[in-house]
Amino acid sequence: MNVLYIHSVPQFGGASRSLYEMVSALQEIGVKPYFVASAGTVRTYFEEVSEGSIYVRKVAAFNNTRTGYYKGIRWLVLLRSWQASQIRS
Repeated sequence: MNVLYIHSVPQFGGASRSLYEMVSALQEIGVKPYFVASAGTVRTYFEEVSEGSIYVRKVAAFNNTRTGYYKGIRWLVLLRSWQASQIRS
């Protein structure tokens, strides 16, 4: 299965490291990763695990903090997601 990952941060850090490790593990079950990413230190790591990628000066970052953060009853959505992950484990 081919999977395209879009990564907006050019520096290799926490999110990049998590993505890198996940992609490395998924390759073992046949996932072929491709990246569209901001050019930077992240490129070295993503090229190790991808079969083809595109690096650009800047990738627009998705921001849903206006409506997407958890407050009030919305915390139940997070709890539901966590519970579902525990059942699958």
